[in-house]
Amino acid sequence: RVERGVVLTGKVSRRDGTPVAAADVQIHVAEPVLPTADNEGRGERGGRNGRSNRGRRGGFGGFRRPLARASTDQQGFFRMAPLRPGPFELQVEADGLMDYAQPTFVLSGSGPEHVVDIKMVAGGAIHGAVIGYEPGDGGNVMFTHTDGTRHTARVEVATGEYRIEGLPAGGYFATRMPARGGENQRRMIVQFLSQGERQPDVFVGEGAAIRYDVPAQDENFGAVSGEVWLNGAPAAGAQVQLSPQEQSGASESAESGFRRMAVRRMLSATVRGDGSFEIQAAPPGAYVLQVSAGSGRGRDSGRNAGRGGRRSGGGSLHREAVFVTAGGVVSVRIQVATSKIEFVVETPPELAETRLRVALVDATEAGSEPPQSWRRMASAQSFTVRDGTTGEQEVAPGSYRFAVTGRDAETVEGTVQVVAGSPNKIQISMKPQ
Repeated sequence: RVERGVVLTGKVSRRDGTPVAAADVQIHVAEPVLPTADNEGRGERGGRNGRSNRGRRGGFGGFRRPLARASTDQQGFFRMAPLRPGPFELQVEADGLMDYAQPTFVLSGSGPEHVVDIKMVAGGAIHGAVIGYEPGDGGNVMFTHTDGTRHTARVEVATGEYRIEGLPAGGYFATRMPARGGENQRRMIVQFLSQGERQPDVFVGEGAAIRYDVPAQDENFGAVSGEVWLNGAPAAGAQVQLSPQEQSGASESAESGFRRMAVRRMLSATVRGDGSFEIQAAPPGAYVLQVSAGSGRGRDSGRNAGRGGRRSGGGSLHREAVFVTAGGVVSVRIQVATSKIEFVVETPPELAETRLRVALVDATEAGSEPPQSWRRMASAQSFTVRDGTTGEQEVAPGSYRFAVTGRDAETVEGTVQVVAGSPNKIQISMKPQ
């Protein structure tokens, strides 16, 4: 027996009842969708080039061929060829309107026709030009809604102008995406990652058309440069990083923590032999500038080779607040005075093969947190115990908490006060659990 198909038919109109002509109605194979605030109810998505080009499922590209499609007439009516009843995804696109998507649409088999009444919402539009655009550059402008969804507009190669339509109302971060890769692509990534630390660039209301001229990349970034001296000599090999300042009193989510870590890794520089450094392409905003000892062995690795421990994640030697402005350069000269600290660890025979590590963290930053929480703190550093010692390690003056840990060994915790120019040697006796 041949199963008779069901005809999907209906009308597409604006919220005020005005029919929408030439709307593109599509039926796609249903895909598993986790319910969110975005896809429950209206389920608007991105659409075609020159409009809100987010692509299916909110990503870049990834368009699928529809099983069936139809275009509305002047009165907003449409009619599709018969389809087998079942679950589908219903999508509608129309110029100047927000895309409509119903990811859990079920085509009913209770009758020969399934009639739907689709209401579309007027989308906002952003248009403008790239400031300082050089003809031929091309590329795109990406607008990221505060809910995380992305919409891309193509920049006209000859004029540097762009226009994007069908945008949901709300705030957007603008990111210039040059056609060329390399340094320009890195700048785009940093700017995108730092969005959570600043206010949206432009706000769009329902049905509104807003002009926003996107700053050229060079004008939209700042830089930090200067010199770092360690105990009176150039701090060659030290690492300088910029980390977006945390908002006072605000708890950090896993996502914002990842963004902060990613920005810190990209906005970094190694101090040269003459003590100089430069960090370019920093989005405007408030940062913490941190100077850390280079990874690997300490400065005295040659003297301690074969007996000292290896430093993991060079510890913080200096921190200060800096504010970066668009097109500006922050100049700093940092003088760091440090001291030596060495942990000498005695172990019983049953722990002779146990790998031991010493974790060290600024006492103020650590507060009352247990050692297992120190790892992600800015001042955290750790040293491997080899041949009963960590070797001499360079740290900044201050009050620290430390913890010596190892498998099947009792953790030893304590505090130590480091004074510039006064070496510290700490004796530790480990016990099995």
